Amino acid sequence: FVHLSVGWGRLWCMRITGRARRRGSSVQHPEVRPEVAALAGLPPGPQLCAALAGIDVSKVSGYEMVLVLQARARQGNYERGMFLAAVAETIRRTDPDHGVLAEPDQDDRRKWNVAELRAALVLTRTAATELATLAHDLARRLPAVLDAMVSGRLDQPRARIFSTWTELLADRHVQQIVKHVLPRAHRMTTGELIEAIQKAAIELDPRWARRRYENALRKRQV
Repeated sequence: FVHLSVGWGRLWCMRITGRARRRGSSVQHPEVRPEVAALAGLPPGPQLCAALAGIDVSKVSGYEMVLVLQARARQGNYERGMFLAAVAETIRRTDPDHGVLAEPDQDDRRKWNVAELRAALVLTRTAATELATLAHDLARRLPAVLDAMVSGRLDQPRARIFSTWTELLADRHVQQIVKHVLPRAHRMTTGELIEAIQKAAIELDPRWARRRYENALRKRQV
């Protein structure tokens, strides 16, 4: 099987090379239209949104479609980050005007305005609480992670991993993990990111894994 795979690979390379030689050129990417090439240089936000709105995907090449896809992903991360920031702000509001929870009360989940969140987004109590918990954690404890989402670099699944897997660590250890892991998190799979955070957490706090295990047991019993 290995020999057969290698053989097919060589044959395919020979065919590509032969075609390029007959054309008198090397294998190159197809030309990219300026409006598609410009997407890579635009930060996520209103400009990128407007640029993407002006592109008809039915008229772009397959190679250009990859660039559009990457731009859409960055814009999607930005929008989701802004959404979570809005969720965090909504749950701390106390009235229809401008009242907000006092600083000491903002970590008390019983005082969050989850009912408003449920009504606005038509969510179950469980879904609204989970969304509020993630948004609050990112806004209050992991602002750099939320900023990475707004910058377009990080998606929500990876942001959630930072929230979940640093939950029982001291703030100083969390900040060290964010400082060293976050810059490369967007290049990792979710599994690789979990492993990186676990390794760093155990090095900083050898008893962290035990606390996490005991906490999981308590939740299971509840």
